[in-house]
Amino acid sequence: MEICKRKIMVLTVGVMVIASLILGSGISHAAESPEQLPVMQNESMDPLEEDGEIPAEEGEGVISDDDPNVIGPLPRAVSSMTLSFSRLSSTSAKATLTGKGTASVKQMKSTISLQKKNKSTGKYATVSGTTRTKTVSGRSISHVPTYSIKSGQSYRVKGTVTDGGRNVTRYAYL
Repeated sequence: MEICKRKIMVLTVGVMVIASLILGSGISHAAESPEQLPVMQNESMDPLEEDGEIPAEEGEGVISDDDPNVIGPLPRAVSSMTLSFSRLSSTSAKATLTGKGTASVKQMKSTISLQKKNKSTGKYATVSGTTRTKTVSGRSISHVPTYSIKSGQSYRVKGTVTDGGRNVTRYAYL
């Protein structure tokens, strides 16, 4: 029975430690003024695995669009995005991108690039001259470019929607 009580005590302390790490010091600052709250960084919506990118190590000069004068997390203005890629014929395909923003968005930009898979390395690279952009005023965007393709090749499109500061990127495969 004593061993059971010790295990429960250790488990309870462990849960409390993990919860405090996850929540940070935000609970202890709840009654303080907003100026004293810790600044939280936005998490990327893009999976790093898609491009094979590796996060920068400390001291590598990470560039950030976060405003150090803003207290608390910045809301994401791009609220949704869809991307599809379909074959029209043996030599052409179309990408279809739609994006929506929150009420604070005044302008949206879409960028779509055709990427071809290198058979020897297995990695995708953007095909020269295939990047298409579209900018609209408002909170929604629809972009449908067509691309020339060759049979026997593997393709995908990389689509990005941005509100000017933050963006969402997706991939769609043919």
